[in-house]
Amino acid sequence: MKLLLCLLALGFITLVGCGAATSPNTQALEKQKIVCPLPARLEYVPWGKSGLMAICKVDHGPFAAAENGKILLIGENAQGKPTGEWRWFNSNGDLEKSEIMK
Repeated sequence: MKLLLCLLALGFITLVGCGAATSPNTQALEKQKIVCPLPARLEYVPWGKSGLMAICKVDHGPFAAAENGKILLIGENAQGKPTGEWRWFNSNGDLEKSEIMK
């Protein structure tokens, strides 16, 4: 389960952070060598009209993931850690698995 969450997060970071060429904004922010305290992670997000911002984020609160217009995962994070009930659904919307995180 925790491996799945790590893979989902890694996939998101990969999609957000990868590109054929590194933009001048990304290069400037990378030179700052920002290191986030755990459990935060570094994320680059749009800023202003055409800028980019580097920010440390901690997953906190409700979480949902969808693919092809269908909700596949619902859960909640507390200070970067999965907590409470997490539910996985198949592409038909049927509950496949439920797990309580501590």
